[in-house]
Amino acid sequence: MLIKDFENFKPYFSANENWGDIEKISWVHVHQLWQIRTYLYLLGMKWPMVIHNSYASSGHANNSMHYKGLATDWHFVTKATFQEQYRLLCAALSVANLSAFCGLGVYPDFDGKKGFFHYDSRGFCIRWIRLDGIYYYGEDKILSYFSSNGR
Repeated sequence: MLIKDFENFKPYFSANENWGDIEKISWVHVHQLWQIRTYLYLLGMKWPMVIHNSYASSGHANNSMHYKGLATDWHFVTKATFQEQYRLLCAALSVANLSAFCGLGVYPDFDGKKGFFHYDSRGFCIRWIRLDGIYYYGEDKILSYFSSNGR
């Protein structure tokens, strides 16, 4: 992408966020994030998304989609519970017809923060949650966490 390409993603995103090397991020990936943000807005969720990172050359799992410019980590600025955020994020993915084509990671207490989400444009569906440094795969693991922790 180029800095000027971010004009297409207003008002939700700008080139001034923590994207990493913008020129290595897929335009399609950012467009999908824009779709998610648009559908959340239409569902009544006007929460800002704070981008933590997108393209990276290190610091993530082996074969990370971040290294391909196809992943973004962020958190929402909201008083909604993390569980509610996840539920509405999944609804937005469904409405945008992205559920079957993306990776969605849930990091509820990563590094002492309130929690964040990982979204990637990998082309197939995978879900995971990271707890105490361990990755657990599957929607059932995420829902189990929420049912036992009430977040």
